[in-house]
Amino acid sequence: MNGRYVLDTSVVIALWSNDQQVVAHVARAVQLFLPSVVLGELYYGALRSQKPQANSQQVLEFGSKNTILGSDDITAQHYAAIKNRLRIKGKPIPENDIWIAKV
Repeated sequence: MNGRYVLDTSVVIALWSNDQQVVAHVARAVQLFLPSVVLGELYYGALRSQKPQANSQQVLEFGSKNTILGSDDITAQHYAAIKNRLRIKGKPIPENDIWIAKV
């Protein structure tokens, strides 16, 4: 591994929950990337929580310390191709995971 990680929502939550395996990997990271879709999921979770302001602030701070990856036309084309391949195979996955898969 090269020390550069693209984080999924579940990994960020595990990190914040102090999952020692995740914490150890992230501690060795040279650079962390967060797809904008992941930030959206984290903010949504924060809004649904019992502490929406504090949790939204945690998301904001985490995002500001890492590289946020957006989507563009190339990403959208890859999304479509991945979704179509999964449809043909009969193995759909959640929509946001497809956006993250290309990153």
